[in-house]
Amino acid sequence: MKLFNQTIWAITPEMLQTMMSLAKENNKPPEAIAREMGKEMKDSNAASVRDGVCVIRLCGPLFRYANLLTKVCGATSYELFAQDFNKALKDPNIKAIVLDIDSSGGEVNGCSEVADIIYKARGQKPIDLCFD
Repeated sequence: MKLFNQTIWAITPEMLQTMMSLAKENNKPPEAIAREMGKEMKDSNAASVRDGVCVIRLCGPLFRYANLLTKVCGATSYELFAQDFNKALKDPNIKAIVLDIDSSGGEVNGCSEVADIIYKARGQKPIDLCFD
């Protein structure tokens, strides 16, 4: 529960309650549950490319780093999004980037860093937003 109490959130109350319930049901912090599962809980933030356009999906709650809750809640981490975004920027075969966003909000930490990455990328390639 430390994650919930020491983190500033910009998320719908319903999704925050869902995440808290999952942690409470297991009576363990998300990190402990991830260790017991025996595999790293990295979100695979699927980015797809079609006709030179990279579509990066940001769905569910947003977290600074990937963890158990990103996997269980179908969330996205800013960390992995930034990796995918930077790869798309550097790839000469990608001529444009579309951010497909379907999120209820999330952790505030990491949001401004991602906004800066997107802002600094202006002019390198066309970047567009699509909200579900």
